[in-house]
Amino acid sequence: SEISSMTEGYSGSDLKNLCVMAAYRPIREILDREKKEKELAIAEGRPPPPPVGATGSPVNIRSLNMEDMHYAHEQVCASFSSDSANMIELTQWNELYGEGGSR
Repeated sequence: SEISSMTEGYSGSDLKNLCVMAAYRPIREILDREKKEKELAIAEGRPPPPPVGATGSPVNIRSLNMEDMHYAHEQVCASFSSDSANMIELTQWNELYGEGGSR
């Protein structure tokens, strides 16, 4: 899948951070929209609207989409590169001595 190919080399923790970043994007959109509406109301001399969810009505949060994942991918990178010298050494050691290696 597209997500698996764009996250090659990500650790479990990296994947969690990616998902959290993607999940916060719709929330940030709501907060940004709320801030703009408040600034506009103040500029026009109107009372600012109540914060989202303050009236007890449910907050309509959109579902995540691939655009959210792409945005998160730009923000969260793999914490450990599979091309690093340490990883190459570990891979070579594992090929020699790990499971299935020539012990």
